[in-house]
Amino acid sequence: MTHVSRKRLDQSSDQLLNKLSTSLFSKLSASEVQQVFGAIISDTELTMIKKRVGIILFLELGLSIDEICNITKTTRQTVTRIQLLWKMADDKNKKLILKRIKRVFTAEMIKDFLANVNISRSNFRRKLARI
Repeated sequence: MTHVSRKRLDQSSDQLLNKLSTSLFSKLSASEVQQVFGAIISDTELTMIKKRVGIILFLELGLSIDEICNITKTTRQTVTRIQLLWKMADDKNKKLILKRIKRVFTAEMIKDFLANVNISRSNFRRKLARI
């Protein structure tokens, strides 16, 4: 995991930085988000974010931990940790994230994805219908 300082921010600094980071990402197009990521997030951090999003999607689809580990090239511990974070997340936040993921995850992407993963198409479609 990417190193983050253990030193805690004071409350006023945390609030200011939260406001800045929130405003930085509001109302950006997909290409603008990529530009921001390219400027302030390392490749390792971006990979970590992508894997977390994938883990969330596959958990919602009902894939097993072993299947998720195989697809995302992560350990069982990582999948289990993200699973726990996801279970503890606020339902409103979960709905927002799932709405955005589902909007992007089109039938064409499913076809391409299934061509590269060892999961049957009918099983995957059945799981996709759940979210």
